Amino acid sequence: MEMEEQANFDTKVIELENPARRVEIARWSALQGWDMRAAAIDYAVTDVRDRKMDFTMEVLRDATVDGKPLDSREAVDALLVRWQDLKRVFDEVLAFNDVDIEVKEYVSAEVSAMGVKMAIAMGMHFEQMAVLGKIAAEGDKA
Repeated sequence: MEMEEQANFDTKVIELENPARRVEIARWSALQGWDMRAAAIDYAVTDVRDRKMDFTMEVLRDATVDGKPLDSREAVDALLVRWQDLKRVFDEVLAFNDVDIEVKEYVSAEVSAMGVKMAIAMGMHFEQMAVLGKIAAEGDKA
């Protein structure tokens, strides 16, 4: 069974299973938290994989597994083992530092919907321009 304990105000400890591991999560400083909050918005609205991975690694670097830092992709793969464990640690670090990624995902969906509406409007505008261009070209022939 996964168990959680609060080590102190500045850290949180969670337990992972299969294999059993102890994860310690650090609380961010005020400036780091502010910066990561802004980065989370970028994470939510970008489709660029490298930017998403950079943010993921930035979040994970503030956690250790059995005292070993998650400071590289190799360390993450070796220490977290399964993607489900990576997701749990990622979510726990964000939650412990009061960054609500679910709200950001909602914003992302809204931004995506807005992008579709803009694309449709631009398409309609270009279609109108093409029609007007065709009318102007026919007028020049006359």
